[in-house]
Amino acid sequence: MAELLNMIVGAIIGSQIAYAVCVLFLGEIMLKYYEWGYFEDAKNHWYLKIPNAFLITFMGFGYWAGKRVIRYNMFKRSLLLMGYILLFIIASIIVYMLLSRIFLWLEDLFIDELYELIVR
Repeated sequence: MAELLNMIVGAIIGSQIAYAVCVLFLGEIMLKYYEWGYFEDAKNHWYLKIPNAFLITFMGFGYWAGKRVIRYNMFKRSLLLMGYILLFIIASIIVYMLLSRIFLWLEDLFIDELYELIVR
């Protein structure tokens, strides 16, 4: 079970980084695609919140970073976005390793308790 959770976390982190790299290379085009898929007025409608949650989960960092640097010229924007991506990669590695250890600890904890229940 811990391996499955690690794969899910890795997929989410990987998609965030991949979208951020696409924003780095394609810029405004990728930001527009994100805005086309995001519903601004999704307060009381659960069917509008589902695509929003998907976009935020899998592409939110790239959009956020792209919007923060859009006001600068092309060269400065690229440098800032590369810096954001590098910091995000470092933070993602730390978070992934931490969550991996937590998942393994929880798995060992519950497997030991389950084994004791079965043996008794």
